[in-house]
Amino acid sequence: MGNPRRTNEEWLAQLRATGEIQTRAIEDLSEIIRKGLLSGLNSYLANDAGRIENLIEEITQETILRVLQHLGTFEGRSQFTTWVYKIAIRLAFSELRKRRWKDVSIEANLESDDEKPPAFSAGELSESSFQPEGVTEQREFIRLLWRIIQQDLTKHQRQALIAVIMKGVPMEVVAEKMGMRRNALYKLLHDARKHLKRELISAGYAVEEIFSLFQLPEK
Repeated sequence: MGNPRRTNEEWLAQLRATGEIQTRAIEDLSEIIRKGLLSGLNSYLANDAGRIENLIEEITQETILRVLQHLGTFEGRSQFTTWVYKIAIRLAFSELRKRRWKDVSIEANLESDDEKPPAFSAGELSESSFQPEGVTEQREFIRLLWRIIQQDLTKHQRQALIAVIMKGVPMEVVAEKMGMRRNALYKLLHDARKHLKRELISAGYAVEEIFSLFQLPEK
């Protein structure tokens, strides 16, 4: 193994090089990523050594690919290895979230929720910019919102909205389980959001003050 301690300029130059110079830089950077991930993920997968080893190797390889593809976006505001480590951590936690929902049926997960209001407590609404005069108004809003979701949205819109926005299932997982592309799912959520907005406006609510609850993830 070569010298893992390099300046930002040395990392960039050697990763952009070819042959043995680039290979050595990739090997050193991969080792740095592995050590960082082992430390960062150990508390999450402490009882599953095999799983953490496989995940670390998978994320390390994906991180290297991302880094090589986006070297031009590194602005030098931090250490190069810090920038790389942030990419690795984002990829790792994204993968952990996907694996968490991998074996969950979207439809089965929502069947028991048909008669329940969404998981917004009065306290959570009060913490947002929406400030109704009292708990009664908050509860009325929740009941109205849930009625719109249950009665006015299509089945797919309802499932997607509840899964992504209310339950926090990653969009790529929902898209896969619903048999559609991520962009199609985003459009489905966008249409559902527009419908909710229209219905809430017609009911007299200041929608823009509370609609931050339904901000969609970026494409």
